Amino acid sequence: MVSDMMQQYLMNASQGKYTKEQAMKILMNEPTIFLEPLPFTIFKHDSGLNLSLHDYATVIMKQAKQKQNQKMFRLAKDACEIGRNLDI
Repeated sequence: MVSDMMQQYLMNASQGKYTKEQAMKILMNEPTIFLEPLPFTIFKHDSGLNLSLHDYATVIMKQAKQKQNQKMFRLAKDACEIGRNLDI
């Protein structure tokens, strides 16, 4: 299910179907898909966003902490480290 959604988002982004605002909204609504480096990087490139994985994961970490979602917080924290270490 997640991979089908990811595939659809990536296909639409590659076809230029999203504005930057729409792309940001998708990123914020689908963190389980885009906290992974590869889908994030492809989506970011195809949608024209100027955002690092580290910055994106930091925002998701803050949201997860506010919502007391420990699982999402851990995923975002790991993505934040990967983004910082790989400069993605």
